[in-house]
Amino acid sequence: MLGKIVLFIVRMVLSLRYRISINGIDEIRKNNQDKGILFLPTHPALIDPVILMAWLFPLFKQRFLADRDQMKRPVIHFFAKYFKVIPIPDPIKYGKEEPENIKRSILKCAELLKEGRNVLIYPSGHILKNRFEQIAGNSALEKIHEYTDDFDIVLVKTQGLWGSAFSRSDGGYPSVEKILKKGLLFLLTNLIFFGPRRKVEISLYRKEDLPFEKGRIAVNKALENEFNEKAPLNTFVSYFWWNGYKTKVLPEPEKKSYKGNVDDISDSIKEIVLEFLKDLSGVKEIKLEHHLSKDLGLDSLKRVDITTWIESEFGFNVPNPDSLKKVSDVMFAASGETLSNEVKLLKKINNNWFKRSKLQRPYVNFDTITDCFLEKCKKAPDLVIAADQMVNTKTYRQLLMSIYVLKKNFSDINGQNVGLMLPAGVSSLISYLSLLFASKTPVMINWTVGKRNLLHSLEKTELEKIITSSLLVSKLEASGVDLESVKENFIYLEDIVLKVNVKSKIKALIASYFPSSFKVDNKPDDTAVVLFTSGSESLPKAVPLSHKNILTNVKDILNIVRLDKEDRLLGFLPPFHSFGITVTMMLTTLTGIKVVFYPNPTESGTLSKMVKHYGATIISGTPTFLSGILKAVSDDELETLRMVVTGAEKCPDSVYERFSERCPDASILEGYGITECSPVVSVNREKCIKKGSIGKVLPSVEYVIVDEAIKRRVEKGEKGMLLVSGDSIFSGYIKHDGDSPFVLFEGKNWYKTGDLVKEDENKILTFSGRLKRFIKLGGEMVSMPAIEEVILSCIDIEEEVEGPLIAVKAFGESNPELVLFTVVELDRETVNSFIRNAGLSGLHNIRKVIKIDEIPCLGTGKVNYRELSL
Repeated sequence: MLGKIVLFIVRMVLSLRYRISINGIDEIRKNNQDKGILFLPTHPALIDPVILMAWLFPLFKQRFLADRDQMKRPVIHFFAKYFKVIPIPDPIKYGKEEPENIKRSILKCAELLKEGRNVLIYPSGHILKNRFEQIAGNSALEKIHEYTDDFDIVLVKTQGLWGSAFSRSDGGYPSVEKILKKGLLFLLTNLIFFGPRRKVEISLYRKEDLPFEKGRIAVNKALENEFNEKAPLNTFVSYFWWNGYKTKVLPEPEKKSYKGNVDDISDSIKEIVLEFLKDLSGVKEIKLEHHLSKDLGLDSLKRVDITTWIESEFGFNVPNPDSLKKVSDVMFAASGETLSNEVKLLKKINNNWFKRSKLQRPYVNFDTITDCFLEKCKKAPDLVIAADQMVNTKTYRQLLMSIYVLKKNFSDINGQNVGLMLPAGVSSLISYLSLLFASKTPVMINWTVGKRNLLHSLEKTELEKIITSSLLVSKLEASGVDLESVKENFIYLEDIVLKVNVKSKIKALIASYFPSSFKVDNKPDDTAVVLFTSGSESLPKAVPLSHKNILTNVKDILNIVRLDKEDRLLGFLPPFHSFGITVTMMLTTLTGIKVVFYPNPTESGTLSKMVKHYGATIISGTPTFLSGILKAVSDDELETLRMVVTGAEKCPDSVYERFSERCPDASILEGYGITECSPVVSVNREKCIKKGSIGKVLPSVEYVIVDEAIKRRVEKGEKGMLLVSGDSIFSGYIKHDGDSPFVLFEGKNWYKTGDLVKEDENKILTFSGRLKRFIKLGGEMVSMPAIEEVILSCIDIEEEVEGPLIAVKAFGESNPELVLFTVVELDRETVNSFIRNAGLSGLHNIRKVIKIDEIPCLGTGKVNYRELSL
């Protein structure tokens, strides 16, 4: 009885906006032969399940298969439970964690049909992204039919909802809460009963000739053809009675495409990917343009398998499996190219984000990070300084309030060093500063380095606890990152926030009006952060950077780069990256420049939207991520940009060219940095940009370029090793038992970068290679000696062999690949299993194995890597 009343009310409410007509019901009921009915509807908008429930349930009592996360939402949870909705985990989100639960939900539908009950499932599994239904390789219908074929199939076509507020016709994802609030306002404005109605026509008809004998692809293609005949147009219907019933057909949402060049992908990656996809799909002839679903029959669960394989085989994370559409997309992902052009709906920004700053200019006046921050809190407490999509905006005063609450909790943590494992965001900024104000030393945890290196990092810094987020942990685990060995060390921010009571909030508010009360006794030479770097040694080294190191770097940047108090910087590099700490977090927050964070640097489509949404004038990031943004950008999304600061890897000419086309009045300032140098060592100046160079050395940094033996200075234009000294250079590694990173030259101690450069007559440096044997992949340093050490420890040979057994060398500049040369019989799969079992990430995997008779050696007995060639 309650259900009837509820559905009656729902129908009445819906009729205030929709004029709904349903065709074919009598025919379906008349011909029902006591079999279960499987309803297969189109899915133009979020509202159509509600409509189908309200109009069809009283007649057919059908059970719905629906997304579990949606069913957990307030109010919806009650109705889902009452009407016995069958929840299914989203395969894209939970395919790695819960494949059995997904199969169990589909099996439940099949069992109900076999019992003669009625079931409704959406064959596409998602609402329309454009006017055409896309079922592609989804396998739910096939799996149900394999279990039982004793049911009738009824197709349900809905016309009239594509273009509504509940649809994705504007390119974004609809926010139900916002739509309902606006809907209430529209109803009141129209005196409830007098608003224009949107015409919705629903047609039901049996489908008896689906070609199940030809397989999933044929069945899904037949369904698509049925659904997409007379596909709906993007139709707008006026919301106000005084406009009458006026409709307008709007343009379809722009479909973003990835603009990478598949020719840039190495042949070895192409071969590996093609072999994997052949095994996974059973299709023998695979082409680059083949669609994973339509041509290879791979459903969403299989795409999750692909992302897991890419992470394991190549070390690159694919945050959104749904971004893999074609075979070429898999190849781009395997080579570390940014793929995700899916654009998330951005939340509205508080208007105060765009208010002008009362500060005169960006500056720092003090010798510690905490003192610099407190000075800005005194000078401009109500200035909005930081933003992201989670917390919207934060003023200096609001940051202080949060710091007040967290520092009390952080003070109680055992040990001086406390780990911090968070992505770029306001929460990571607050947590970092809170640790400093709690007189703790923040240790930034890099979750991308693999289990072995992660455990070593904890041991090196004697970490007992790591501040993190349960949301981040669940996402990382869902993407295949193994955190089980360190989870006992985690303290979740969400748990701390839940314990904050009203009394604490009031105290925090009062304290925020007295910034001086936050002052702590930090010294310039005290450690402000510990980062980790992988050099030529086999395990990460712990790099302590002092307040003086970081602030010296910040002051240098302020002296040579034209920054304005009205600048707004978009930062997405994680805080375990030295560039993320110094440039994204400290250069902004300590100087009064606004910063907006985004946690995922691989979501290029959303990042390009973020630039326009927040009016960003500066981007800081690596060339890889900048390239992704330029490939995903459309229209005028980057028109507010005036500068890009980039480093960590060589910026390709193609990025310069694309950026110049998109932003002709803006500049790319390419530079060079090392974690041990806080990190910026050199950068191009706006008025003196030399494309392909790393610019001039910073004012506070002394440098000398010497020969590889460190005996003499090299001549201008001659390649040599860069030695540096200055207040931004660290003091030495923590608990380091290897060679000193410093060398004595001309009576002075210098940090030995291990990097080769050339200097022209204008003192502009050009990067020329590395002495240390490591390469940069996915923004991470990958050590070749570490790989050799692991492989050698796993080789078991019966006969003694003279000379080296193996050697690892990298080939290629823009997309370097690791090649193993060996005198013993080894295959790539075996070698990579050694690497994986040792806890190294997939970035360390070998791409090709070459068997040779002898590893070439120098007179000293060391491997002559220059002689190794493909």
